[in-house]
Amino acid sequence: MKKLRILTFLLSCIAVLGMTSCNDDTPANTETPLTDSQIAYGFSLLKGTHTGILVHGTGEYRNGKQINDTVKVSWEFQNDSSLVIHKVPGNILAANITDVDIRKTMVGQGEQDIRCRYSFVSVDPLVIAINPKPQTYEKLNYNGKDHKVELLYLHNSAYSAGAIDKQSQQFSMQVIALAIRIDEKQYQTFKTANALMFYSDDKIVLPGTAR
Repeated sequence: MKKLRILTFLLSCIAVLGMTSCNDDTPANTETPLTDSQIAYGFSLLKGTHTGILVHGTGEYRNGKQINDTVKVSWEFQNDSSLVIHKVPGNILAANITDVDIRKTMVGQGEQDIRCRYSFVSVDPLVIAINPKPQTYEKLNYNGKDHKVELLYLHNSAYSAGAIDKQSQQFSMQVIALAIRIDEKQYQTFKTANALMFYSDDKIVLPGTAR
């Protein structure tokens, strides 16, 4: 229930702020750009490596609902625009891919990093927009041939974001994989969007709050 409340907080923050969308690789932001000092302050709270849990769908269903599972992961805010989610297991990334051959081959590639661009939407409350870069497999061999396969994520959306909950002092974020692109021309959408939800173990103490 605690994690559900944190995610609800995250999404409500973004909805209130009303992010705008665009078609390039730059994360959406508020209509009034944040100042350099605000961005520096936001990054000072997030910078470095964090550990936590990833809640994810398994691709299996019970009574019409997808079964979820959890795994320990870490992520790193490298600077004020680059975020890396480390070593996500291949079975999680491939969970909802409809093509069985591609799914099995992708799982066999093992753990992968998810590299993202992000931007600060607000610093009070602290909310970021996240745009994961395509997960690229240059030579994924299935059906006897090598193919370039890219795992594509949702961009410029209120459902691809992160926030700090002032009450719990925890950071949570969500990214969503939607489709794969094969040899830069053929698309296959997932049977169900693959939502990856992250919750930090550590607390981020905000000014004016107690540890």
